[in-house]
Amino acid sequence: MHLQQSQARPMARVGLEANERVAGHGTRNLLDAAIAVGARRIVVESMVFIYGYGDLGTGWLNEEASAAKSVPKDWLHPSIDALVSMETQVLDATRKGSIEGIVLRFGGFYGPKAGTEIMAGLLRRGWLPVVSNAVNSAIPFIHIEDAGSAVISALYHGRGGEIYNIVDDEPVSFAEVTRFLASTLGAPLPRTIPNWLVQLLAPYAAVAWLGTRMSVSNGKAKQELQWTPRLPNYRAGIAEFWSTSDQQKDVLE
Repeated sequence: MHLQQSQARPMARVGLEANERVAGHGTRNLLDAAIAVGARRIVVESMVFIYGYGDLGTGWLNEEASAAKSVPKDWLHPSIDALVSMETQVLDATRKGSIEGIVLRFGGFYGPKAGTEIMAGLLRRGWLPVVSNAVNSAIPFIHIEDAGSAVISALYHGRGGEIYNIVDDEPVSFAEVTRFLASTLGAPLPRTIPNWLVQLLAPYAAVAWLGTRMSVSNGKAKQELQWTPRLPNYRAGIAEFWSTSDQQKDVLE
């Protein structure tokens, strides 16, 4: 069984509570149901943002790294707490022998049906900007198909009670992804807007996607899950995305 938490994180503070309820209460309900019907194994979707927000440095974080104790904004604490609650519930159930729980900490999804078509359409219309002073940010991403293959690998090869980082090999800034996608499409170069404007209109995006720097290791997943991302970085993933005729048709229309 695979429990999927939403990665459609809100751009503003309002709306975070819904995601937190899914991670906390939703996990409890589904975990109870899985145990009740006799499921042997459950794989849950966590996120790398459990490690924190802001500048986490250039060192590679592995699964032994603790959940963030401090955050740039107080209103981010509940989002960390919800992920911790979700993971703890599953790991506690595993220790009790109720079920084999595996936690996958995903990077940001991209690829077909994972928001990239929307970004491409906005870029072709000149409606997707980049932020002026977010160039030092870098976060882990994972192509949606590689994320799916990781879930399958976890079901077959993962160890109950373990956590695995599911990310590609190269963290990157959202601005760099946006510019590369524009170049691949032949779209206009994205215009630049000030960070204060994003903080005003989309504060969660400003902190998480545009204001965080972290490097996350996928070494444990590669070794134990017999899994390697087929698309090792955003360049390979975007090139493949655009090479399919269906994606070109959808964006051009």
